[in-house]
Amino acid sequence: MDAEHEEAVGELTRAVLTISDHLWKAFAETDEIRLSGLSSEVIRVVVESPGVTLIQIAERLGKFPSNVSTALRDLTARGLVERVRDDADRRVTRLYPSTTALHGVRTVYASWNRLLAEAVDTLTDAETHKLLDAVPALMKIQQHLGSAGQR
Repeated sequence: MDAEHEEAVGELTRAVLTISDHLWKAFAETDEIRLSGLSSEVIRVVVESPGVTLIQIAERLGKFPSNVSTALRDLTARGLVERVRDDADRRVTRLYPSTTALHGVRTVYASWNRLLAEAVDTLTDAETHKLLDAVPALMKIQQHLGSAGQR
């Protein structure tokens, strides 16, 4: 990768992280589901990967299992995460988002769509078309990173 591409990828990375931070902060501050930093990260993984285990969450987030366990206790007590024993291996507990969590996430996603739509409305027509043209490539990157995270 040449220096120009490397710089552009760095700018893209910072932009994506900043957008993500703003959106997840809005999720954590939702009236329906007000969560701390780690709890919001944990619920995000559970919603994105239903059936995930505590260890998988810890690995994905780069956190200690004990810290993830504490967040999961809180999320379970609040009725946001359901624990289900794995039928194939009764030693394993799989984690699923509750109906309440899914409703909250749908509400948040709708809010995110509005936030992003407002931001996109500030772009010129040419910038909007460039952004929309980039969506398939961004989805491909998302799929690659998602599959890399599952290894």
